[in-house]
Amino acid sequence: MPGEPKKLRLAAYLRVSTKKQEQENTIENQRQTINNYLRFHDNMVIVEEFADDGISAFKERPKFNEMLNRIDEFDGVVIGKLSRIGRSTKNLLQLVDDFKEKKKELIVVGDNIDTTTPQGKLFFILLAAFNEYEAALIKERMNEGLRRFISNGGKLGRSTKRLEDITNKKPPTNKQLAEYYQNGFGLTKLAKLFGVSRNTIKARLIEIGVKIRKPKGFE
Repeated sequence: MPGEPKKLRLAAYLRVSTKKQEQENTIENQRQTINNYLRFHDNMVIVEEFADDGISAFKERPKFNEMLNRIDEFDGVVIGKLSRIGRSTKNLLQLVDDFKEKKKELIVVGDNIDTTTPQGKLFFILLAAFNEYEAALIKERMNEGLRRFISNGGKLGRSTKRLEDITNKKPPTNKQLAEYYQNGFGLTKLAKLFGVSRNTIKARLIEIGVKIRKPKGFE
């Protein structure tokens, strides 16, 4: 109608990454949250939806990238939560600056952010910083747990299997194994002889102090 204010044409972005998120914060739940918000903001309308399903924020996000490449087609972007688009404080702030330069709006329904206002911009910066701080704390706790694990005798990687645990044949003594190897038996032949892997034989020889020969072609 003549004189009716122009509606903001928005792109909606939705994303879930893990199975837990798929159960608790599905694409449909995010869509419903955004639609409920728009019921009370009749100056806005979603003209296209972009959804990355089962994709982490730290991996390639094809639909998110497509939306950004086509951002000139919209007046802005609406999302359910800040965590749907953010990777780091720097990344989020760069996104806001890009939107500001292109005169695009960013509306984060669940976090009550509207970057067109000074208050919304300030809140956005603070919230992004807290998000990164929380991620740093989680990483620090994981590293502390790893250090405790190692200090208590834990070892990283796969444990070396013993011949006694996995061979179907009577395993040789360390002396016998060393003599076999020093008398010309190769790793592959020893592995076949005792029904274990080549790496298991090699690990046992190294463990008992036998110097491994440099390979000369195939054994």
